[in-house]
Amino acid sequence: MLSIESITQVLRGALRRIDGINDRVFPMVASQGTTYPYIVYRRQSMTVETTKDGPTQMMPTFEVQIVTANHAEGLTLVDQAIHYLTRIGVVGGVTYTPVFESFSEEWIDETFIQTIVVTI
Repeated sequence: MLSIESITQVLRGALRRIDGINDRVFPMVASQGTTYPYIVYRRQSMTVETTKDGPTQMMPTFEVQIVTANHAEGLTLVDQAIHYLTRIGVVGGVTYTPVFESFSEEWIDETFIQTIVVTI
């Protein structure tokens, strides 16, 4: 069976492909001194399907926040995130099919935050 760690690694790998992000993808909180742009993600929920033999499928929902210094850059990075997440495909013999649940944006403390909620 898949593990939540392997699914999270697939998510991080897709997000690291976004132009200018590289290794600035963090679970829950960015490291002190991180420069824009960067991405923070957290698992929002998870559904586990089971049979009498045990768990058969895990479907975590992640909140992905793209944090930038300006609005236009954030929108560009959202487009790239959608592109890379929808193209995850097959990794290690497992087919990933992301489902986008919602998109939102906000401005806090001179920072633009684009939020994507996606189930993988």
